[in-house]
Amino acid sequence: MGLYLAPTDTFRGIAAHPTFVAPLLAIVLINSAFTFVWLRKADHFEVSRVQLEEAGIFDRIPPEQHASATERQARILPTFAWLGPTVFLPIMIVALAGLFLFVYRFFYASETTFPQSLAVMTWALLPFYLLATLLVVLVLSLKGEWSVDPRTVVQANPGALVEKTAVPKPVHALLDALDLFSAWLLFLLAAGYAATARRSVGSAAVGVLVLWGIFVLLKMAMATVF
Repeated sequence: MGLYLAPTDTFRGIAAHPTFVAPLLAIVLINSAFTFVWLRKADHFEVSRVQLEEAGIFDRIPPEQHASATERQARILPTFAWLGPTVFLPIMIVALAGLFLFVYRFFYASETTFPQSLAVMTWALLPFYLLATLLVVLVLSLKGEWSVDPRTVVQANPGALVEKTAVPKPVHALLDALDLFSAWLLFLLAAGYAATARRSVGSAAVGVLVLWGIFVLLKMAMATVF
């Protein structure tokens, strides 16, 4: 609750006594629980068909092969869906903690430790995933339609106001990145690393925003290439 109501003060306590096992396990459990429910309710064939269509795969293969390609995708969908929260997500969190540690140790000359960096990363992501997952489940339940990409369900960004095909792909990727949830997560990270680096939130936010800017540029580049 402190991370929702008083994140700056709460992160000072986390920086003084860094713990990351509990929030990391909670993040994995939240995402795994959602994956379990979503896989049971979603039509795997329909989800795979939409994914292949949006990826442009159908444009590169004959129409008579569309059904077989979709069936192959539907068979491997559960495997990749489970690898996300159980394998890829923890690896990503640890990697991001290492990257942020490098930034605040090298550029800020702080004494931030890896346990502190991992604690900030996990505790910042926990309230983010908790709220986002609850909203996604609520929207899907109210709509009664689960056969969609969960990442597109809650759109709090300008990208939701324009058709994806109406603007260049890099522009849509940029609009999609300007998200209210992302802004909230960036603030939590800035508050956390401000506590570990003993800087103001504004000063620590520069490092967070630079890394976020690099991520957005990479996202735009990938949208251009693929």
